[in-house]
Amino acid sequence: MTARASATDALVGLVSDLPGRSLPALARERARVAFLDCIACIMAGSQTATGQIVAAYVKEQGGRADAVVAGHGLRAPAAEAALVNGAAAHALDYDDIVRQLGHPSVVLVPALLAAGERASSSGKDLITAYVVGFEVISRTLRHMNPAHFDRGWHATSTVGVLGATAAIAVLLRVDGAAIRNAIGIAASASAGLRKSYGSMVKPLHAGMAAHNALVAVDLAQRGFTADANSLDGTYGFLNVYRGDSEPNTDFAELLAPERPLSLTETGLTIKRFACCGASHAAVDGILQLRAEHPEIADPDHIESVDSTVNQLAADILFHHVAHTGDQGRFSMEYSLAAALLDGWLGLEQFSSERVADPRVQALSRRVRMVVDPAAKVDYANWPARVDVVLKDGRHLTTTVERPKGHPDNPLSPADLQAKFNDCCEPVLGKAATARALEMLVGLESLGEVNGLAATLMGEC
Repeated sequence: MTARASATDALVGLVSDLPGRSLPALARERARVAFLDCIACIMAGSQTATGQIVAAYVKEQGGRADAVVAGHGLRAPAAEAALVNGAAAHALDYDDIVRQLGHPSVVLVPALLAAGERASSSGKDLITAYVVGFEVISRTLRHMNPAHFDRGWHATSTVGVLGATAAIAVLLRVDGAAIRNAIGIAASASAGLRKSYGSMVKPLHAGMAAHNALVAVDLAQRGFTADANSLDGTYGFLNVYRGDSEPNTDFAELLAPERPLSLTETGLTIKRFACCGASHAAVDGILQLRAEHPEIADPDHIESVDSTVNQLAADILFHHVAHTGDQGRFSMEYSLAAALLDGWLGLEQFSSERVADPRVQALSRRVRMVVDPAAKVDYANWPARVDVVLKDGRHLTTTVERPKGHPDNPLSPADLQAKFNDCCEPVLGKAATARALEMLVGLESLGEVNGLAATLMGEC
C-alpha cells in the first residue's frame, strides 16, 4: 500500500484518487440507501422543535435561494440549508450509524443535497461523493476512536466535518490545492461535546458540521488558505483530538485509496427505532420476549427488567430518568418500558406526552441497566441480554448480538419503505412522498437532484 508523507497528504490523496476508481456495486447501493434513510429522518425531524427553531432562524437571515430547507416551504443559501437539514436529520436519533462510532449520513447527505442542488449535480455524482466522504469519516474514526470518544467528543461533528468537506470537494471537482485548504479550514471548524447528548445541541452538531463543510469548500475555492498540514504535528487535528492515547493504526496507510472500502467491509446500521443505537439490541430482545409471552405487555405482571450491556452502552445511555423525548432517546430504562407497553419504539413513543405518562414512568423504575465488565467493547456494537422477572416467579431471558438493521441483520426493502413513508407522509402527503421515494430508488440514474429537492419543500 502507498505510504504518504503526512496525514494531511494521505487525506488529500484519498479525496483526489478514490473518485477515479471503480466503486463496487455494494458501496453504491449502500450509499443510495443512506440517502433514502437520511431524507426520511430529515423530513420527520423538520417538524420537531429543533428543526423548527433552526429553520425559523435561517428564514430570518434571508439570502440567496440556493437550496431547499426540507419540510418548511423555504429555500436558503446552501450552507444555511445544510445547517437546518442536518439538525433535522439528527433531531430524532433515527439515523444510521457507522461501526467505528459515529453518524455519517446526517452530515454527508444534507451537505451534498445542498451543494448538489446549487450545482445541479447528478444522482450518480452524489453517490460517488458520499462514498468518498464516508471513507474519510469511517477511516478517521478507526484511527481516532475509542480515545476520541472517551475524551467526550461527538465524532459525528468533529470528524463528520472532514468527511463532508471531502465529499463536497469531490462533488464540485475541486483541485488538490483547494482540497488541502478546505480540509485545513474544516479542521479548525471542528467541534461537538458528548455532554450535549439528550439536548437540542446534539443534532445541531450535525447541522453545524454540514454547514461548516460547505463554508470550508466555498472559501477554499475563492483562494482562502489554511495551514498546509492541518492534521499533523503537535497542534494538528489528529494529535489534539486524540489526546495522549497512542493510535492503533497508521493513518497514512489507513487512508490509502487502494484499501478495501469501509462501506463494503463494515457497512451501516440503519435504525428501525427512533432512539440511540446503544439500546437497540435490548429493545429487540424485549420485543421478542413480548411476542413470545404477550402477558408481559401488562406491567402488573412484571417484577423487574434487567438489561446487561457493555460499558460503552452504559456510558452513552446516561439518562436513567427521562423527562423529555430527547432524554428518553438516551435512556435504556425509558426505552425498554415504552417498548414493553407499546410494542414499538417509533416517533410517538418519544413525544413529551408519552414520556410523561405515569404508567411508563412507573414501569421504567423497574428497569435496570447492568454493566458486564467482561463484555467486549467493539465500537458501535452493543449486544444485550434481557432478563424479565415476573411476579409469578418466572424468569424470561434472551440475548441479542446484532439488532435488526445491523449490516449482518439488515432491514428489508419493505422495512425501509415503511420507515420512509411513516416519516415523510405527515409532512409531504402521499403523492409527494411517492415521487420522492421513486427518485431515491433510482438515485444513481437521476440526471440532476434539483427535482428531488423540490419534492422535499413541504408547506410554508
